[in-house]
Amino acid sequence: MEVLDNLQVVDIYTEQAGNGCSVQLDANTGISVNKHNITFPVEIISHKATKTVLPSSTPSVKWERLRAPIAYSSRQKRQHALSRSITELSKVVPDTVEDVTDICCQSCKASLLVNSIKASGLNVRRLPSAHWSELVDCWMCHPEEDKLTVNPDLLFSFEPERNMLQDSKSSANSIDNVFATDVHMWVGNSFVLIPQSCLQHRCEHIPVDDKKRYYNAYTAVRCNVCANAIGEAGSVGSRKVLRLSLHRVQLRCARSEISLKLGQSVCSEILSHAGAHAVYKYVIEGKRSCKPVLLVHLVGWNADILALSMQNFKDTPAFERYIKVLFLADYDSDFSERAKQWLDDDAVEVISLLDDDCTSLSQQLTENSLHIPTPVRMMGNMTRSFLPQ
Repeated sequence: MEVLDNLQVVDIYTEQAGNGCSVQLDANTGISVNKHNITFPVEIISHKATKTVLPSSTPSVKWERLRAPIAYSSRQKRQHALSRSITELSKVVPDTVEDVTDICCQSCKASLLVNSIKASGLNVRRLPSAHWSELVDCWMCHPEEDKLTVNPDLLFSFEPERNMLQDSKSSANSIDNVFATDVHMWVGNSFVLIPQSCLQHRCEHIPVDDKKRYYNAYTAVRCNVCANAIGEAGSVGSRKVLRLSLHRVQLRCARSEISLKLGQSVCSEILSHAGAHAVYKYVIEGKRSCKPVLLVHLVGWNADILALSMQNFKDTPAFERYIKVLFLADYDSDFSERAKQWLDDDAVEVISLLDDDCTSLSQQLTENSLHIPTPVRMMGNMTRSFLPQ
């Protein structure tokens, strides 16, 4: 089931195989599926609903589409509720993060901080933008720029550490001397930047598999307890920091916990790039392998989708917010040729993930695509799928 705001309709797809399922519109507010009541996020006009049998290559399996128009009153409310820009949609982390008390590994739940946030003197702040370094020229055009109190952290973007790190103790001491009076922890949409001296961690230099691209080597950061990868080491300007992934660590706050799943993290990254650069095609590659794993084309966002086969009927099924994508995976026959074309296209951006995350993301997109009706699952040679916001 999907709410299509551009067409002002709600589409309900049902598979009529075997016993099939019993679907009945419940007035103008929901639907009954096998005696389970589901409430739509919008009101519909049930008496204007139409039913269409979709073409199928398998005679024994038929798909039907029930399409109902959205009521005018709901259109106005929804238009107001969904008026946020794509940049705002990329913000999956609450704006208020000042009450963070601890950072933990998502895998083993162990605390990663050397001392508490308060004892470390860390000032927890929200990053103004994931692409803040691109805004520097806007600051520098002011004649009174020497009088502006701009935090130096915001004048540079994160640069991964390409070489073997020096002795951590001596490095930490030099960092503390320079930034003793200005220690910040910046929380982005899908990551956290924190001074290296504040975290208990192990560093592992990772040379890439492709020697021609050695400049893409990076330094992985691992949990001190379970050795699970939690981010990478690098710098912001002259400041040595760790970039922790929010789908691998957890921020514990006074009244809540902040953590993401891989799909949410990638979704936020995609929406962030789309909002900043108006780019909708992405090559997902492994950090170590430097090889493309997925080609992802963003085709829609802010979509309300419900796939009943994904829900536990012991609970009340509910619509969730997703982005809609087309993807091509490295196991597809023409992937290599298409990947070369995309990499040569200036309108395509590259997103690098840990190789394990690339594999997991590919599996998630493939699994989600199986919930889309077979007759409409493909568009050209790419597969339709979705990721949670």
